Amino acid sequence: MTIGPTGRRLIDALNRAAHTAAGAHRTEPPVTDPTSAVLAEVAAERRRQDDRWGEQNHPDGTGLPIYWHSARRHRHSAERAAAAGLLAWRDVLLEETYEALAEGDPERLRAELVQVSAVAVAWIEAIDRRTEQAGQ
Repeated sequence: MTIGPTGRRLIDALNRAAHTAAGAHRTEPPVTDPTSAVLAEVAAERRRQDDRWGEQNHPDGTGLPIYWHSARRHRHSAERAAAAGLLAWRDVLLEETYEALAEGDPERLRAELVQVSAVAVAWIEAIDRRTEQAGQ
């Protein structure tokens, strides 16, 4: 798996920060994989959100019947696209997002949101790979 230019810059910055924080006795291994680099970007964005808006505690607003319908529709759409060899990241993310929106149980909602997050990270990694390949 390759790391795109944005990911590489972030990895370098994270490694510099870790080295500075740990001094000469660095204990953390360097960040080298694409997923860790993307997750570090996500963590930085979360810090920016909290800095701007403070801690947010909104109701979930999920579990409505309209979302169950949309989840089924997007699942079938993704299945058709995959069968035709036309599956796009958009299809995968929408399917996972609507499955999360359809879920009313907090534990299952959390699991669905982890899946949404994982798909978003995978998509970002794919963009970084394309960006790196285009620059070569």
